[in-house]
Amino acid sequence: YFRELPLCEDRQYLLDLLDLNFPLETLCARVRSDAFWKRAFHHRWRTFVPIEVGAKPWIRIYLEQHLAELVEHLKPNEYDQESVKRIVDLCSPFVRELRLERLQPSLSDNSDHVPLDAVLANLRRLQRISVTYDVKDVGHNFFLGCATITEMDVKLMTQGLERCGELTEFRLHSSKLEPTMMKRISAALGKGCPQLRTIGFPHCRCGDIGL
Repeated sequence: YFRELPLCEDRQYLLDLLDLNFPLETLCARVRSDAFWKRAFHHRWRTFVPIEVGAKPWIRIYLEQHLAELVEHLKPNEYDQESVKRIVDLCSPFVRELRLERLQPSLSDNSDHVPLDAVLANLRRLQRISVTYDVKDVGHNFFLGCATITEMDVKLMTQGLERCGELTEFRLHSSKLEPTMMKRISAALGKGCPQLRTIGFPHCRCGDIGL
């Protein structure tokens, strides 16, 4: 019925009335209106100001923020790979950039964070990624090492990076990287990211070995 409406004004009127609480799967499959997704974004994130507004469609802005927020708040002990993969598959056609400003650490002794292998491996159009293995909210669960990247973190992240064939920019922030970690990252980027143009390690401790 919607596609049969001859006037843009009629279509926009219906989109203005469309319930924002419809399942995301339904909205992604049926709605491409920039105005609708802009309304949905500002309704959900009232104080958040996205970057590069005007340079990309609002459905992409919405889903990139949706996915980043989901990954940032996942707790390792509650991680379910199949559930995460379903959400990533939904967002994947639209996501070109992923900015992770925090990752939740495990509450166990190993300090491993949420695994990124399934997330990255299924973002087939990802072009830019920025990751910070850090915490922003220090509560009663804080412990020394909770913001430290681990060997397992790097192993799983690089397994995902090896399948990011369209990646052009990789940035890893504020981490202490051992030589073995640097070698693993270098090998993964060289193997799986032929389009890579920019690599950054801002505020990282990399030692003398480098890449």
